[in-house]
Amino acid sequence: ARGAEIAAKNSSSSSIRFMNSAIDFYGHFGRVNEAAHLFECATPHQSSSINAMMSAHARNQQLEQAMCLFDATEREQRDAFSYSIALNVCASLACSDQGLHIIAELES
Repeated sequence: ARGAEIAAKNSSSSSIRFMNSAIDFYGHFGRVNEAAHLFECATPHQSSSINAMMSAHARNQQLEQAMCLFDATEREQRDAFSYSIALNVCASLACSDQGLHIIAELES
């Protein structure tokens, strides 16, 4: 409920940084459900918001969820930080094949 309220008050593009900071804050304190709710309420998703949510998952050992979010993100929406998070998650999961696939995508 609180996430939806924050999203409604900060839906302009100038407030994306605030939204990302709130997602990061929730993630830092293990409140990934609140971070996810805020992320879902904030549309359209910017690469910085996707990265903040991926980081929140990764920070809380929800590594599969971080990779699911990366996989669900269109390549055009990914930036260098998206790839960095994904590669770190692959390393933590010992998923060398997936990590090598990501590197190949970056090189293409």
